[in-house]
Amino acid sequence: MIIEAVVRAYRVMKERNWDKIYWAIDLHGVCLKSNYENGGYEWINEQALAGLRAISDRNESRIILWSSCHDEEKNAIIDFFEDHSICVDYFNCNPLEKNTKTGCFDDKFYFSVLLDDKAGFDPSRDWDDIKHYLDSIN
Repeated sequence: MIIEAVVRAYRVMKERNWDKIYWAIDLHGVCLKSNYENGGYEWINEQALAGLRAISDRNESRIILWSSCHDEEKNAIIDFFEDHSICVDYFNCNPLEKNTKTGCFDDKFYFSVLLDDKAGFDPSRDWDDIKHYLDSIN
């Protein structure tokens, strides 16, 4: 279950005295319905919108949208999210975390939590779990 990854990310953040949680969030099948067209964005469900707002409203959260959409569509997607009060920090990258002695982030950007339907994310269940957890740690 994805909530275990979220709880672990917050535990690690606290243990290491970090101040950020990086959320790598796939678009289609997680946030948006897949329409296989540019534009016409529609939330996959109301829970996605509520969960994304809960993430976006937290000071430690950085949202990284993750998608194979074309570059010309990225700004429209960011605008769609921002029109719904969701702050998008980055798209397919995390420029804040640089290479270290133990990690190279040239080809794979750093994230704390990955939300992707191909990795088992279930939007009918997991958005509610994320929102409830975030609400409980206020």
